[in-house]
Amino acid sequence: MEKKNLIILTVLLLMVLFNGAALGAYSTYRCVIDQVGMKGGEVRVQLSEVSGKFDKKWFCCTRDVSKEMLAILLTASANDMVVRIRTDLQKGPEPEIVNSFILP
Repeated sequence: MEKKNLIILTVLLLMVLFNGAALGAYSTYRCVIDQVGMKGGEVRVQLSEVSGKFDKKWFCCTRDVSKEMLAILLTASANDMVVRIRTDLQKGPEPEIVNSFILP
């Protein structure tokens, strides 16, 4: 069952990773999940970067794959996993939009 869940998460991850967003200013960060939830119909997650680049910063998930991202986040959070995110921290005020979550 665990292997099946990992395969499903990998497929969902690939869908999120290749969502067609421009990759210009985006960077990848390794993060721990502090909180996950919904607010105003959006999936929101509070993350802290492992090396200290940011701490307890709120992010939104892209709307077109928000259900899939929520599944990844809840699974990762329940298993105390570190996730990698792809986002542009220079875009503007919080919450930033996360384009992909990657499980190690």
